Amino acid sequence: MIPKTIAVFFAMALFASAAPTTTNDLVARSCTAQLPGGLIWVDKDRPDIGLPTGNFTLARTGGPGSNTKKAYFNFPNIPANATGCMLGIQWPEGSDFGDGANIADLHTSVPIDWMTNLPKWNNFPQSIAQVASVTLPTTPSPKAFASIVYSAECKPNMAFILELADWQQDAGSFTFFQRRRSVDPRVGFSLFYDC
Repeated sequence: MIPKTIAVFFAMALFASAAPTTTNDLVARSCTAQLPGGLIWVDKDRPDIGLPTGNFTLARTGGPGSNTKKAYFNFPNIPANATGCMLGIQWPEGSDFGDGANIADLHTSVPIDWMTNLPKWNNFPQSIAQVASVTLPTTPSPKAFASIVYSAECKPNMAFILELADWQQDAGSFTFFQRRRSVDPRVGFSLFYDC
């Protein structure tokens, strides 16, 4: 018969040998980030004009069906072998984009070649599905904000529509700058993949 202390020692040795060991430190993974290739907002009062300004401009007058400004943006030229596409939005501390009804709905959209077929109110790209909602700041944000709002299988061209949520009864008006270069402030949408 084996003394109790020796049995405990052997049991501990067996568990210790089954524990995982590491010889290398974990390496942090990095993602590829892409900024929108096209960003166009449209205005119901100017139905035959698309405005590729680099800003998101959203507005509504209040009540159902009252959106008057909305935006289309896309991410073209995503590599064929890219995996795990995630759409993120961010803004720095102190951001204040507008006032009123501040819930914006994000929809996936049919991708278009906006260079040859500029979206306008009268020929706005088709929404496929609403996939997220974003609460836009109406007072200076107390801290920076960043969130992944949508993820999906990567496609060569991914497109989205942003508009104020139609269920809101109040009017609202928002404009915010979209970061266009790596040196710009981190504001707006980015698509991340291969994380």
